[in-house]
Amino acid sequence: MKTTYLLPCQCGEKLQVDASESGLVMKCHCGADLEVPNLRGLARLERVAVEAPPASAAAWGGAQRGIAVGAVITLLALAFAVYWTVKPLPRPRDVFDDSELTRLGMGRNEEPLTRTPAGVVELWRRVEAQGLTPGDPPLVERYHRERRIQVWWRVAGYIVAGCGLVIVLVSLAFHWSGRSRSPRRQAIAAGS
Repeated sequence: MKTTYLLPCQCGEKLQVDASESGLVMKCHCGADLEVPNLRGLARLERVAVEAPPASAAAWGGAQRGIAVGAVITLLALAFAVYWTVKPLPRPRDVFDDSELTRLGMGRNEEPLTRTPAGVVELWRRVEAQGLTPGDPPLVERYHRERRIQVWWRVAGYIVAGCGLVIVLVSLAFHWSGRSRSPRRQAIAAGS
């Protein structure tokens, strides 16, 4: 039970106020502004016991759920997008299998050939001897497809994170608009 006080107006109506509103100005239905007295002044007013709503029900509403869901979506999608951003793009040796590299005369460890300019020239001669010219469609297309997939996942992660952020912002807007529309106190007629 919560104790509220009846603040009388000149028109005969009484506004229901509580101790947390002391010092505020309330508006009566007749248009008069009534200042809520301090705690000592409230003690002189007529008291009414009202049943207080459970605190847990009012604490977690739709706006708060929207904010929480949007925040979780945003954080997970950002983590996903950052993973695909930090992950290095695939190199040709990550895409091609051993048989293709062997056919090119490279194998998995071509570092000794690429240490010196003469080694690079030797590597080029081996590749050229195998008949591989720039634009070998199956190999190059597979390599570019792998790179496109990685970029697509990165962009998708950022888009989902943006959607989660929109959910958070819309929920915050509903939360703030709900706070600005405080429930108007019921006026109690003098005869009641």
